[in-house]
Amino acid sequence: MNLSIRVEIFKEDDVYVALSPELNVSSFGETIYEAKESIKEAIEAFFEECREMGTLNEYQPTPCNQNQSAESTGNSYSDKYDNRRNVKRTLL
Repeated sequence: MNLSIRVEIFKEDDVYVALSPELNVSSFGETIYEAKESIKEAIEAFFEECREMGTLNEYQPTPCNQNQSAESTGNSYSDKYDNRRNVKRTLL
């Protein structure tokens, strides 16, 4: 199964933070590349844990397109990051 998962990457202090608002999963790295690799691992761990707990079928992916903004998700967790500068949105 292939899913498009929106990830936002922004710099906070000395690290880059990667956030997937729909999954409520985040990670970080010293570079954008490290943050991307780290969030991929965190998302894989999220789905693996869902599978092990038997809750994978409860996950309902939110359709997302590349032009979708954090404001349009209505997700309160991502709203916290909407006003930050230099947010890079990408799909994994």
